[in-house]
Amino acid sequence: MDRELSLKEALEYIDPSSLDYQDWVGIGMGLKEAGYTSEDWDRWSSGDPNRYHPGECAKKWNSFRGSATPITAGTIVQMAMERGWRPNGGGVELSWDDIIGGREDLVVVNRQQEARNGEIVVALFEDEATVKTLHRKDGRTWLLPQNPDYPLQ
Repeated sequence: MDRELSLKEALEYIDPSSLDYQDWVGIGMGLKEAGYTSEDWDRWSSGDPNRYHPGECAKKWNSFRGSATPITAGTIVQMAMERGWRPNGGGVELSWDDIIGGREDLVVVNRQQEARNGEIVVALFEDEATVKTLHRKDGRTWLLPQNPDYPLQ
């Protein structure tokens, strides 16, 4: 699913007039962290005609400098899901070997440069993605499958 379409679709479920100031700013921070523009935030914010002020999003946007614990797109996804949004219209296409009833039904990805031992990661290979558990030991790295039909040899 296209990143831009999915997050913008999720925003359609969040009414900016229903949010307090902190949550509104959080949406902006999450959009910036995910690589969107201040114009995207401004367009969505204009849905609250009583509090919307042209140019305010751009001013706030420039003050978002990053954080050790940033607000991410996951915040936006969670808020949208609380209001009825479901990724992919609520359905997910499964492949033959997918595990049904695994650890999570929905995976929200926090893009970061490094992962720690034992964390669940999204691994990309060519044009496909898979969710694995990262394992490091003695200078070696493994991606452990969740599917017991594919044990490590």
